[in-house]
Amino acid sequence: MIGDPVAELQIQGGHSTEDILSECLKALLTKPPEQVTESWEAVAFGIATNKTKGALRDGQAWLRATRHRPKLTMVSGDNPGPEGADGTLGRSLFEGIAATGPDLEEQFFATAQQLELIKLAHELLDDRDRTIFLGLHTGERSRDSLANEFDLSPPGVTYVYRRIAQRLYDHPRFQRFTQGGNR
Repeated sequence: MIGDPVAELQIQGGHSTEDILSECLKALLTKPPEQVTESWEAVAFGIATNKTKGALRDGQAWLRATRHRPKLTMVSGDNPGPEGADGTLGRSLFEGIAATGPDLEEQFFATAQQLELIKLAHELLDDRDRTIFLGLHTGERSRDSLANEFDLSPPGVTYVYRRIAQRLYDHPRFQRFTQGGNR
């Protein structure tokens, strides 16, 4: 589900990129529109910058020396890898990730689609529908809590969510976005 942190953490307290991106998206999705004084893109950039700085600060704790190991050093992912037997330098960490990692462009586009969907929800939906849609879509709310709040049954909440999602997915602006108009 979008916004759920990934359980996988890196070495001793570090954060995976999935965790950082998930935290950024969750913060963006829960930002009240009336608090946005600039563009959503600027807000997203600010959130991403702050979450990344925080993760780097948190992650540096594991660089300190301990009783069992010397101080660790961070190196750039652009640095060439170790020298091979034939004397040539190996590929950098970033080159290795690009060769084997996920398609970052597709992940970015999928995230951008989610942001467009959230913008549409804030612009088009009334309070009840927006609360139901965003509550379930982000995983912040359970069907039961939404059912109690709006005097619906849990299956009724699911029905409302699906109806809203279909309306947002079918909206011409979202369709243009998914067909590459804003890519």
